[in-house]
Amino acid sequence: MQNWVFAVAGLPAFLLAAVGGAPTPTVTSIPSVRPHLPNEIMVLTYNVQELPWALVGDRSEDLDAIGQRLKQLRLISAAPQVVVLQEAFGENSPAMLKTAGYKHMAIGPDASTPRPDPKTPLDPEFVSSISLFAGEGQAPAVSSGLIIASDYPILSVEAMPYPKDTCAGYDCLANKGVMLVRLAVPGMDKPLEVVTSHLNAGKKSGVAPERSLYAHGQQLNAFSDFLKANRTGQSPTIIAGDFNVSHSEGRLVNLRATFKGLDAQAAAAMGKHKYEPKCKVAPASCVGELPIKANVPLVHTLDWQFTIPSKTASFTPIERVVLFGKEPDGSMLSDHIGYAVRFKLNQKAS
Repeated sequence: MQNWVFAVAGLPAFLLAAVGGAPTPTVTSIPSVRPHLPNEIMVLTYNVQELPWALVGDRSEDLDAIGQRLKQLRLISAAPQVVVLQEAFGENSPAMLKTAGYKHMAIGPDASTPRPDPKTPLDPEFVSSISLFAGEGQAPAVSSGLIIASDYPILSVEAMPYPKDTCAGYDCLANKGVMLVRLAVPGMDKPLEVVTSHLNAGKKSGVAPERSLYAHGQQLNAFSDFLKANRTGQSPTIIAGDFNVSHSEGRLVNLRATFKGLDAQAAAAMGKHKYEPKCKVAPASCVGELPIKANVPLVHTLDWQFTIPSKTASFTPIERVVLFGKEPDGSMLSDHIGYAVRFKLNQKAS
């Protein structure tokens, strides 16, 4: 499979999506984060909202502020060793990661990467019953928007756009997919595998809920097939990305079933701040199988992290650290929360 590995590279510009912009924040001091201890790995997942200027305005200042904060954390040995980004469609995201000091970077499928045929035929009666909308049935206009950056050398990369006809609405204009990188981590017997993805949006895709749910489910099937085909089985895996549960019980059920089938263990999940008060009303809805309680009910979550152990190594989630949430003035650097999970590496003696 073709690899996409760059030291520093520009990305095709822009995902067409119906979203609003965030106000320019006041950059403040870095969050309280302790330095890493031996056998700890911190993974940041962040949808950075680098979308078209016409939709979100000039994002360069916000992206630079993200890079500067990560750079400050690096000075105290507290920067995440691994960063996974979604909606990184422009040139500012790779530049931001370079500012932050990440020496190794992998970029997901671009707009020209062909979408594979689906493994199994889609339900023609269902697909035909829902009228095509926006970019459905057309070639993608832009890239996958996926980037994985690392302090550790990247040994190899596998990446795939989601198959034809497994997208819905505006999301079809981006070449959404999945990417896996193998990292050479000092002290680990086998490479660390890190996976990221960005699944089809719900309401913001501009189609009926049943249509976007169908696309989301088909993408989860493709995600599962990709991991089963490309994971070595010898290495532990960390999965982080925007899985867009998006207020849908059906999406949450499908997500849980997919990761159970992969023997993956949920570590943490986050959603937008406005749904946090619901946890006070129904605390159990924000926990589920998570060892670290979500900030919102699981049905409202977007950004998840999971682990898959190998025979000789596993990861224990120690804490969740919000690196990019609300600033003191109430603004945000993106419309998502950027959070990191600190994992402890557990290795069996060989």
